[in-house]
Amino acid sequence: MTSLEIIDSELLRIRNYENNFDGEDSIAPPVELVDAVSRYFAQFESGLVPAPHRVSATVNQTVLFEWYFPWFYHSFEFVSPSEAEATWIPKYATEAVTHKIILTQFDEAC
Repeated sequence: MTSLEIIDSELLRIRNYENNFDGEDSIAPPVELVDAVSRYFAQFESGLVPAPHRVSATVNQTVLFEWYFPWFYHSFEFVSPSEAEATWIPKYATEAVTHKIILTQFDEAC
């Protein structure tokens, strides 16, 4: 399996989560959110953006994409079907840089 296939498989697994998916009574991310993340994820197949190193559901009913590089950490936390929060932490940084991204604007730009 390629890394893109693994991530696609993980998104499908997250889509099928039920409440208490983590054994800690967490509420699963809404199916509508996971479907929007899957549509966003389709851009990675072009190869223009590297596939995330990790995809996970969070206890906040969100989906998290994470990239780990020697010089920085980057994440996208999808908080709604139309919004994500991007975080970038350079190596040796004392604080994170966070931006809100409206996904409908991204869709229109592509």
